[in-house]
Amino acid sequence: MIVIDGQQNRLDRAMNCGATATIPMADYPTPESRVERVRKLTNGIGADVVVEVVGIAAATYEGLDMVRINGSYLDIGNIGGGSITIPASKVIGNQTKWVGTVHYNPWVIEAALQFLVKTKDKYQLIDVVSDKFALDKVNEAFEFAEWHGKDTGTQAQRVALHMY
Repeated sequence: MIVIDGQQNRLDRAMNCGATATIPMADYPTPESRVERVRKLTNGIGADVVVEVVGIAAATYEGLDMVRINGSYLDIGNIGGGSITIPASKVIGNQTKWVGTVHYNPWVIEAALQFLVKTKDKYQLIDVVSDKFALDKVNEAFEFAEWHGKDTGTQAQRVALHMY
């Protein structure tokens, strides 16, 4: 698993959770350099599966360039700022299987919790939560975790709410 991010603390956490390589955006500042790095790490083939969770149109173009021929592209969330135009060859010519989703089915919660229980000793996934807020502080939690428009991103890896 190769993880790309602009924040070193997230890359460190990814390595602790099982990533095999990370690509710091500070070291690879252009989409072309990140695509080239993914290609190098995959022996020139490209990734079997690319998962995009940023929600920025440019990341979609970049991610599609990272997918191997007949690979899969999973776009989770939504792309802010309108629509994108993609050359057909990026998807059709490379036989890319593209799945987009904004929400998840209710059964996913149980499956995810079972995964967390089953792998709790193998991966430090519980440590992904960096900050906790009381439920009545939900607006503060959203403000703290928001990264959009910040030059340095957010301090938060993941923010959780609790009832007490």
